[in-house]
Amino acid sequence: MIGGNNGTISGGVTLNQPGATTDGNPAMRFDGTSGKVLAPTGAYETIGTGPVTVEFWLRLIGSGGQRGLVDAKNTHFGGYRGFGFWYDVATVYFQVDDSTGQGGTTNVSLVAAAVADGQWRHVVAVLTRGAPDTVSMYINGVLGNSANASANGLNYSSTLGLSIGSTLAAAEYCNGLIDDVAIYKTALTPTQIAAHYATGVSTLTSPFVFLEDEDMLKYNLWTAVTPSDSADLPRVTDGIWVGTGGNLVAVMQNNTTMTFAVPSGGWLPIVARRINATNTTATGIVALNAV
Repeated sequence: MIGGNNGTISGGVTLNQPGATTDGNPAMRFDGTSGKVLAPTGAYETIGTGPVTVEFWLRLIGSGGQRGLVDAKNTHFGGYRGFGFWYDVATVYFQVDDSTGQGGTTNVSLVAAAVADGQWRHVVAVLTRGAPDTVSMYINGVLGNSANASANGLNYSSTLGLSIGSTLAAAEYCNGLIDDVAIYKTALTPTQIAAHYATGVSTLTSPFVFLEDEDMLKYNLWTAVTPSDSADLPRVTDGIWVGTGGNLVAVMQNNTTMTFAVPSGGWLPIVARRINATNTTATGIVALNAV
């Protein structure tokens, strides 16, 4: 639902996929060939000469030519009024356009790494009005790039509706998962964006939960783990195995704390230095190392 408007799902969209966070809201898997969600136009598109923020979680599976993500301007080409996200083989783009080709575009080189590691990423673009108007993109709570618009005070309202998983008009389909799309008719601050990311990442689910036993043969040192909020493990792990499923709160080698939802008998190839006791509900936890 976008702005109170229910979207229409078409093509290769798989529902109820594990979302970016453990908030209980599932993600959608877009097949890169035909899948998209179309929402009718509404007040969320009437930006006018005001600001806007577009936010979502993204997990890319593949890249290619131009592929849409969240689009209210018909296509990645200029000359269509509104805002839109798309990506290609190496870069994610955000653009605002006033229908004459005037506006602004910002981009972050992201795609190759995102496809390779299969991780969820928090993606935010902000149109800030001022002198000058600017468009900025944030990845995982951090400013990735910013650019000035070609002119100030342009009207970016659209009446085309919104497409998720593709551009509105062209056959430019996302190959990956999208979760928690949000549109704000305000410019979120860097502090607010960082807070949104921190709230999400504290309950991040892992796309790398494995159940195949043969993949574990590389680990020849298995050590039972007693979760602790203060005591580090004897050595940094190469992986973690869970006997009885639940949440696993891991302090990573870089001191980032992440929560993973792990099924019974599942394992994660993560580099962790501690498993916190607080909020860890999984049991039968084993540290895996290849020595």
